[in-house]
Amino acid sequence: TSHLIQKHGLTDLLCLTGTRGHYTAEQRALGFRDAMEAAHLPVTDDMILYGDYWHDAAKALAQEFIDGKRKLPQGVVCGNDPMAMALCHGLIGNGIRIPEDIMITGYDASLTETRSMIPLTSYVRKNFLLGAQGVARLYQMMTGEDCQLTEPERIEVITGDSCACGVD
Repeated sequence: TSHLIQKHGLTDLLCLTGTRGHYTAEQRALGFRDAMEAAHLPVTDDMILYGDYWHDAAKALAQEFIDGKRKLPQGVVCGNDPMAMALCHGLIGNGIRIPEDIMITGYDASLTETRSMIPLTSYVRKNFLLGAQGVARLYQMMTGEDCQLTEPERIEVITGDSCACGVD
């Protein structure tokens, strides 16, 4: 959310998160709300859409944009990469240009989403680092030897073609 606001100057955003009431969905919606408020942008409950963390909700949202039932915003912040990918595919397949007409971001920077029509802009969480640290600790406990992690922690936005930054 902050990336779209700060780097691209977007002010008209929607958030597509997971199932209403689920902890991660509510946390991601809260993050959207916090970023909008920090930028002094209006945020209302109808700007936060609940989905399924899968393709169905994103396809339905794309269809709402295509049918004119919902105004196309400047950007959509998706709660995970599969929803962002499905939204991109649904819009591109109907002539809506990304990022020219709308910017879309994902979350998780999951490697499974390399099948996307365009590389996604997404947020990298520290799950890899946590897993690697756990393996390193287990290795140390089993062998008595310390090992060093070879990849630095990467908790940041990775840019793709779903925003105007281009592929990082």
